[in-house]
Amino acid sequence: MTPSPLLETYAKKTNWLPLDFEGIKSKFFLILNAAADTGKLEVVQRLWGIIALLVLVEPTSIMCGPLVRVHLVNNDRSRRGSDFQSSPLAI
Repeated sequence: MTPSPLLETYAKKTNWLPLDFEGIKSKFFLILNAAADTGKLEVVQRLWGIIALLVLVEPTSIMCGPLVRVHLVNNDRSRRGSDFQSSPLAI
């Protein structure tokens, strides 16, 4: 994964190199997945909005999984792909 320019700039300013970018990406996934497990669609969408705004991670199938999972948790199978396709991080 290539680091986000925002995170890379922060790491350089604070002399916090090497920054564990893979670890950060993993934490984002855990947060998104935990939010999806609650079934709160609005929370997952807001978290995605923040991540997209700051361009903190690259979109991958793993990172986008919580966008589908929240609908599966809610038994809303008809919308499970719509949020992923309209996501700001969707390719």
